[in-house]
Amino acid sequence: QRTGELLLKHFNSIQKTNEILQSAPTDQLLTHDQMQSAFDRYRSGEIAKEDFRKLLLYQYRLDPLYMATRLFKDMLTSPSSPNPQPPPQIHRTLMDLYTDPSPSSRRIAVAAPRGHSKSTLTGFFFVMHQALFQKKRNIVIVSATQDLAIRFLRDIKSELQHNKKLI
Repeated sequence: QRTGELLLKHFNSIQKTNEILQSAPTDQLLTHDQMQSAFDRYRSGEIAKEDFRKLLLYQYRLDPLYMATRLFKDMLTSPSSPNPQPPPQIHRTLMDLYTDPSPSSRRIAVAAPRGHSKSTLTGFFFVMHQALFQKKRNIVIVSATQDLAIRFLRDIKSELQHNKKLI
C-alpha cells in the first residue's frame, strides 16, 4: 500500500509539473506567477523536489539572468548592498543580444559606463550559462588584461567545484 501511495504521489507531481510547463508556450519563459505557483506546490509537497528542479532547469536554460540570480547570489552582492539586487534593465538588454540566435547578432560591441558589470555579465554569467547548457563548445575569454581573464576563469572554476547548487 505504501508503494502505491508513493507512486500516486510521484505521478501527481509529474502531472502538476507538466501542467505548469504546458501553460507556457514552447520555449517561452515561465511567468513570475507560474514559478511562484510551482514553488508553492513544491513547498506543500504537491511537486517532488526532482520535478521542481526540472522546472528550474527549464527556466535556467531559457533565461541566463534568472539562473545567475538563483545560482550565483554571492556575485550579485556588494559591501554597500549585501542583499542580491534584481538585474538592471541594461543586463536584460545585453543578455537578450547575447542569446539572440540570428546571424546579425554574432558580433556585439558593448559600451556602458564603469561599474555596470559588463565584464561580470559577459565573462562570467553568460559563459557559465553557455557552458552549463552546452550551448557553446569552445569558449574564449578575452579581457583588457590577462589578469582579468584569469580571474574570470578562476571564478568559473571555483563555482564549478564548490557551488553546491551546481554539484
